[in-house]
Amino acid sequence: MCACGATVGVPTLRQLRQLPRADEVGATPSRSWGARQGVMAVCVILAVVCLLVAAASRYSQPELPTFDATAHRSAVERGLAGLTPTGAWRLWVDTYEPLAARGLSEFKPPGVVQIERQIAWHRLLQIGMTAAAATALAVAAGLAVAGGRGR
Repeated sequence: MCACGATVGVPTLRQLRQLPRADEVGATPSRSWGARQGVMAVCVILAVVCLLVAAASRYSQPELPTFDATAHRSAVERGLAGLTPTGAWRLWVDTYEPLAARGLSEFKPPGVVQIERQIAWHRLLQIGMTAAAATALAVAAGLAVAGGRGR
């Protein structure tokens, strides 16, 4: 008897063996894991790994040093204050005379070129990993859509 008060007939085990199977009656068979679902899973896992690599690259990407004009000016003034006349002449010959001939170039702190190369590599890696993740997700979505049409 059901909780609602209706009588429900329950077949015995012997009667259950004689009942037709669900797939014989026309019910849809249970779906199993196929090659399409496996490829979709691999694509999604690959996309997640690519995005994690891109995020780790962004997190570990170095930052360019900032130029502190006040600190630089005070360091130059300290250096000039201790110059001897001979030292001033050497500074003129080695530094300022070539500047008069070539002109000023952009000031870059030491090691900034190497840091710029590292940043460019990190950005290239991030773009590549994001593109690979997008491609993998597009393949997975395409397989899901194609699987939906095949039903």
